[in-house]
Formats: sequence, structure tokens, C-alpha cells
Amino acid sequence: MSLAEFAAWDVIHTEFETKYLDGLSPADFDFVGITERYDEDLARLAELLGWSTSGAVLRTNVTPDERTALDAATRAEIERHHAVEVDRYRRFAG
Repeated sequence: MSLAEFAAWDVIHTEFETKYLDGLSPADFDFVGITERYDEDLARLAELLGWSTSGAVLRTNVTPDERTALDAATRAEIERHHAVEVDRYRRFAG
């Protein structure tokens, strides 16, 4: 199964929205973090929860710095099938 086929799979493009976020909007959450800003967002969450920010952050399963290029057709398929998620990501990551 290609990435585009995976993104188009009904179970994937409806499951998250209907099972986990049904009826909720981003405004319903006190905190939303973005993976690309892990350190910054973890510090923000720690401040929000009153946690101590001293100490190292445990990192497991970290992807190497090399990134696989995503072709325009695959990106378009993902955006077509996951428009709500893409919109949310852009609003929070922007």
C-alpha cells in the first residue's frame, strides 16, 4: 500500500476525526503540541502544568535528520483526504 493509498483508506481518513475529536474544536483544548516543535511545546506544556523544566527529555524512536521527499501528487492526495487535519496542523504549526 502506498502512502497515498493509506491516506485514502476509509479507516484512516475518518477514524481520528470521528472517534477521537467528534464534536470538538481546537478551542476545546488547553494545549496542542506540534511534533516539529517538540522541545518548545514541551516547555510550554510544563509551564502550563506547573512542572519543573529541569532535566533531560527522554527521546526514543527518533527519526534521522534525512527526510524523504514527498512528491506533489502524494501531498495532494493526503491534503484531499485529510483536509480537516491539514487545516488544523497549519493553524497550530503556523
